[in-house]
Amino acid sequence: MPRISRPRLVHNRRPNVRRIDHHRLWIKTLCCLGCGRAGPCDPAHLRFATDDEPLKPGTGLKPPDWRLVPLCRRCHDKEEHGKVTFWGACMALGISDPIGVAGQLWRVTGDIEAGYRTIQHARPGLRTAMLEAA
Repeated sequence: MPRISRPRLVHNRRPNVRRIDHHRLWIKTLCCLGCGRAGPCDPAHLRFATDDEPLKPGTGLKPPDWRLVPLCRRCHDKEEHGKVTFWGACMALGISDPIGVAGQLWRVTGDIEAGYRTIQHARPGLRTAMLEAA
């Protein structure tokens, strides 16, 4: 006896505009915003609440990819254990606001030289890994 065919489930999902793969992969190639080490780095989502996009705690949603900055594994671990302490220490060193850096990195996505310049501009007077000339 033949099997009864079942209708295939079709998911009518829209593409997730909050997740852009090529931006996350590009962020990994940059140097660390926290300590200036050369990549590869982890893309770190900034979970600060702002007026334009309030992040409600407990929703289980990551911030969108336009809120990504590159952090090396060591800085990313420090940031995970105490976000306010980590970013406060970075700002005390002279690193400009990370949300502004994430926005600028979003605008120059794909341009590796502009990405390195953005990181260097955010770390005035601090040592940062340089882009090697090919």
